[in-house]
Amino acid sequence: MMKKMEQTTTYLPILLFILIEAFVAGFIIDWFTAYQFIPYHDSAISLIFTALLLGSAVFLTVKKIPLQESSQILSAGMPVIVIICEMFLLLHNGSVSKNYVLWAAAILSILCALYMLRFCDNVKIKILCGISSMILLFLFVGVFFFVFLFGDFGKTTVVKQLASPEGKYLAMVIDDDQGALGGSTLVEIAGTDKMGTFYSPFGKFEKEARGNLIYEGEWGEFEDMEIYWEDEECLIINGKKYEAGSHSLA
Repeated sequence: MMKKMEQTTTYLPILLFILIEAFVAGFIIDWFTAYQFIPYHDSAISLIFTALLLGSAVFLTVKKIPLQESSQILSAGMPVIVIICEMFLLLHNGSVSKNYVLWAAAILSILCALYMLRFCDNVKIKILCGISSMILLFLFVGVFFFVFLFGDFGKTTVVKQLASPEGKYLAMVIDDDQGALGGSTLVEIAGTDKMGTFYSPFGKFEKEARGNLIYEGEWGEFEDMEIYWEDEECLIINGKKYEAGSHSLA
């Protein structure tokens, strides 16, 4: 039983690497497809990864079990994937400058991942991954200061959605907040037949309703905006008519 457990332990870095890589894949899908990846809970996911990394590092150190060559390589590559993962999490969170739990978990998980370098015996791979980690860590610190200084800079939020009478279209009122630079209120119309949602262990993927921008107004205007559907093809915004298929701005 103990021997079988030790054999399983040699693959621990591989399993951990695959787990974190699967999470990062969600953001990659977000970048290159029409689906938006929404993690269930940023802080909780970061804390879970931190606990797994810390537990693995402690366990492998105490047991002193020799790792397979593939496990050693992925141990060395762990800092790279963890730093990328934490940068995605921090950039995704809208109020990260005030989320101290997420920052603490991110920093601790990166330190644990850097510690995993010691389990790799291949000096060339260790140096390569170490240098890559330092470069990414420099970018991570840059992200830290950018988010800390600018807070919710460049944040867009859908504040209201109105489906057309027959459900063919969806009008979205968007608050485009650019921080110190001001912002605007946008209205887009998208076809509902292009939308959809599916779920993963880490979060859900929502197919973005990328529609036509038909209206752009002042920032904060959405609070008092009069908007409703007159019929299936015509949207009324502050008393003015807009056709569902139009691209013209007010």
